[in-house]
Amino acid sequence: MYAPTMFLAERALMAKSTTGATVKTYAEGLICWLQFLKTKGLELEQATEETLGLFRAALSNGKQRNNNMRYASSTANLRVVTAALFHTWAQETGILSSPLGAYLTTRGPTSTSCRNFVRTVRRHPRVISQEEITAILSVARDPYRLMFQWGLVTGARRFEICSLKLKHLPTCDTLNYAANDLVSISLLRKGGRELSLVAPVSLIERTNWYCLTERPQQTSAMPRNVFINQRKNAVSIEALTNEFRRCADLVGSNATLHMLRHTYATRVLDFLQRSERDGDTSNPLKTLQVLMGHSKSETTQIYVHSLSVNSQAVHGALSFLYGITE
Repeated sequence: MYAPTMFLAERALMAKSTTGATVKTYAEGLICWLQFLKTKGLELEQATEETLGLFRAALSNGKQRNNNMRYASSTANLRVVTAALFHTWAQETGILSSPLGAYLTTRGPTSTSCRNFVRTVRRHPRVISQEEITAILSVARDPYRLMFQWGLVTGARRFEICSLKLKHLPTCDTLNYAANDLVSISLLRKGGRELSLVAPVSLIERTNWYCLTERPQQTSAMPRNVFINQRKNAVSIEALTNEFRRCADLVGSNATLHMLRHTYATRVLDFLQRSERDGDTSNPLKTLQVLMGHSKSETTQIYVHSLSVNSQAVHGALSFLYGITE
């Protein structure tokens, strides 16, 4: 396993991810590829273009081992691309040679794109209804309930919520000078970039109150994260995700934690576009791009399409988002 390990090590050095999620994705793809080769009785050195095609077909038609669910087309494509990238890298560096690597480096990975990729089904980001959100919050335990509110009201990603530090929270004096009852918090966001996260004063005040009355008292051995569990460790991404799934299942919802971010984006965009029609000169998409921390405007563009198919669900956006449900 020397070659896969070296491949992942190089990707880790090159990655901009602040959580290691990028390398984890590569590792998951490689493990899936290695398991497939094992079922075929093949070594990495024996992989061919045909093997990659069979791998694509297996992902497209098969089910995941951990939950017996079919692979999403985007996940299947990512696994195929990871296998192709690995063999291209191994062939070019001379660490490992294979018929597949020779084929890819000679003709290029794009030559197999139509043949080896699963057709990607594009879906609109789903908006969680107000009724669903209220129900989920009603059964959420502390401090997860407050963490869900951060996701909904600021559009923050899971790792951004979990990595929020005490030093990031504005002081009471700072809140007194907040313009339009909004404050900007500078923190490390996706891609290792230090960007602002905009939050309403009411959310900051609720979080400060949690830190004073509910959060375990800070000790030198404790992490200085805002959200701490009963064992006095920082709440992990996995724990936050699992708690949301527990709450959603309890109320009969199939919503996911990441849908809070979709809900934030779609509702904020709806409000911004209505403000533009009323004479506001700001660019709604550019404003949302900054709020979401997107590096590319194309990523933000998907919410324009989502808005058109969810207009009823996003009515009265900010009145709900910034009027936090207690």
